[in-house]
Amino acid sequence: MTRWKKKSCGFTLIELLISIVVIGILAGAGIASYTNALTKGRDARRKQEIIHLQVALQSYFADKGVYPVGPFNGYTNACSHLSSVWSDPTTGLANKLIPAYIKQLPLDPLNTYAGDSANGANYVYCYNPASDGTVYTITDNLENKSDPAVTNPSAFWTYTAFSPK
Repeated sequence: MTRWKKKSCGFTLIELLISIVVIGILAGAGIASYTNALTKGRDARRKQEIIHLQVALQSYFADKGVYPVGPFNGYTNACSHLSSVWSDPTTGLANKLIPAYIKQLPLDPLNTYAGDSANGANYVYCYNPASDGTVYTITDNLENKSDPAVTNPSAFWTYTAFSPK
């Protein structure tokens, strides 16, 4: 009499669970790396757009002898979350710079404003000129708190660009 051995066709529950855990770990690491790359990319874009804005401001200064000063629709500074003071062609900073010095004013990749700093980070460009137009700062917050360009780590990782001296 011949005994036939039943052939196993499939995976055991333990093998399937181990496979799922390994795939989950790899997916988690991939998502973390992808998110980190997106954050660094947005920060690089912020820095580059601030440089473009500085070039436009330098050209304006070369022509006029001062940097653009307010009021920008009633405000002394211009921040990108308020279109009336940033991109409005009649009352905003855009009125002073477009089209002669820059094609369009940049917006932060996230362009979110959470109000005061207790509610979260604000991702907007802010142009802050001196009242006499001799100097300015442009600020924005970076997402990567370990970025070496951060000028104020206690204030949501602020990046500040200063006018040339």
